[in-house]
Amino acid sequence: IKPSGQRGRFGVDIKQPISTTLTGLVAINPDFQTIEQQVASVNLSYNEQFVEDRRPFFAEGSQFLPDYELLYTRRIGQFDSGMKVIGRQGPTSIGFLSTTARSTPTDRDTMAMSVNQASGLFSGYGVSATMDNQYGISQNRTVRTFASHGWINGDRRSTVYGVKTQSWLNDEAAGGDSDFGFSSSATNGKLRYSFLRSIMSQDFTSSLGLLFNPDRINHYSNIQLTNKLDRGPIQVYDLNAGIDIADRISTGEFFYRTYYARMSTLLRSGWSAGVNVSQGDRKQDVTNRYD
Repeated sequence: IKPSGQRGRFGVDIKQPISTTLTGLVAINPDFQTIEQQVASVNLSYNEQFVEDRRPFFAEGSQFLPDYELLYTRRIGQFDSGMKVIGRQGPTSIGFLSTTARSTPTDRDTMAMSVNQASGLFSGYGVSATMDNQYGISQNRTVRTFASHGWINGDRRSTVYGVKTQSWLNDEAAGGDSDFGFSSSATNGKLRYSFLRSIMSQDFTSSLGLLFNPDRINHYSNIQLTNKLDRGPIQVYDLNAGIDIADRISTGEFFYRTYYARMSTLLRSGWSAGVNVSQGDRKQDVTNRYD
């Protein structure tokens, strides 16, 4: 303790290569007060706004960790010690993060991990998991599995994929989500299209994550046409249109729908122009679904 009565804090950050493609990081008593945080813009949507986490311990190698639905690192405040391992080992990508807090008002341990295995050029599978133990308050766990299979037929590449997630709250099974999608792309001047069926239950609990529009089943479709021209005043044009429709799972009632169409062109003279048209409506209750 300093003579003025102010408390001193000693911190250490260690970064150690485990191999040529794996890196380990350790942080003890990190000081995030000097990190410039991104300022959130005015949010007029129905969901909490995603804001990038610029704290180096969380930002570095974030692509190897679970996605924002399971791990939104801004949910983790000040901690006493943390460890992270990120990188690739052959066809396997690995991400692991854990933090411990004992000097905060609530003792808290967090953990997140993700292991993804590539299978060929266009296929893969993996598992992600998180744990958030706030002692005396709650314990939340999530596990997500996914798999994708891709193939090439002529000049067209297609992929089918599936995702399944389960959550637990205080050792009791809670809700989850599931996705099933298909996408197909081809060479210049040919249609690209994608379809997605997504379900997220009302009781899906992810205390470390950021969830958008729970209690819904939605169907999304998109088509796109991009063409690069060798002659004429137009160098590139892009056409994009889609629809997203959702119903409430709990009641079966209408939730929201959105239609959109976009067009952009790039002229050889360097000029560009674009048009974006969208329309949608939504039935929203007054319940605030995020903290």
